[in-house]
Amino acid sequence: MKYLLDTDHLSVLQLQAGPAYTTLRNRMAQHPRTAIAVSIVSLHEQVLGCHAYLQRARTAREVVHGYTLLAQVLEHFTVAPVLPFDEPAATVFAATTAIALGAAFAEHGERVLLVDLDPQAGLTISHGIDPDRLEQTVYQVFLEEASLATVTLTTRVPRVDLVPANLDLAGAEAELIGEIGWERTLAEALAVVTTAYDRVLLDCPPTLGVLTTNALVAADVVLVPLQCEYLALRALKQLQKILGKVRRKANPHLQVHILRTMYDSRTTHAREVFDEIAHAGGEQVLHTFIRRTVKFADAAASGESILHHATDSEAADAYRELAQELKSYA
Repeated sequence: MKYLLDTDHLSVLQLQAGPAYTTLRNRMAQHPRTAIAVSIVSLHEQVLGCHAYLQRARTAREVVHGYTLLAQVLEHFTVAPVLPFDEPAATVFAATTAIALGAAFAEHGERVLLVDLDPQAGLTISHGIDPDRLEQTVYQVFLEEASLATVTLTTRVPRVDLVPANLDLAGAEAELIGEIGWERTLAEALAVVTTAYDRVLLDCPPTLGVLTTNALVAADVVLVPLQCEYLALRALKQLQKILGKVRRKANPHLQVHILRTMYDSRTTHAREVFDEIAHAGGEQVLHTFIRRTVKFADAAASGESILHHATDSEAADAYRELAQELKSYA
């Protein structure tokens, strides 16, 4: 996915005036007719991560380290012409799906571990946890400063635990690149705790960067929530190519399942895309699908999964059916 940064809105990066700001301004000025398309990783999130690190710095050494990370981020981002937003995000689980599916597995008595790999911390926030108050998250696990077990939190859902995230995680992109075996960092961390759980669900950021690559290497199954809309359908073929490369080069046993979501049978467009996804995805497309409903937004606002917020709703039953269908593939 491409993130577009307009030269007229550089303030969103929240950078103070200085060498890093000047470097970015100069690079963007070289392309006055277009915005900068940041390929694979989100420059915005990385810069914010470095900014957050610098705000917490207490020693000269920490300040130097923060600016070194920021310089690496600005040095390695890719400048390219603006492209349509049609390169798909390789997603293991969208936050809504991870929350609901985790609760559905837990209803069957299974022990579930949710891992938030998104710097925006949607999965963490949806469980009523303030990411800004966390001292340790999955970020420390990636840096090998803490084990997965030490950062794991219990949730209000019985048998469901959470490895939280916050904006610090954006800095992991810059810190892991160049490390030997960086793509297997998460797999090695999970190997220590997987015997304590029946299911581990990974919620990825909407970029094919270091974090998502780690998830794809560590996972046994990729669940792709695909909205019943034209742009999502257009991205499907590209997504299949990306996952094919992952299987060939890093994880040959990776299974792929496509979940059709946000389906509204009242519109012709949704019905057509619904059928086209089934045709294009073939056996990878699950029989279970998720209909569009406002109850998902209500559940997120209440800090609960759809199974607890509207336990008897059609949406909750759909995720129960999804859990059953995925168990049949195990």
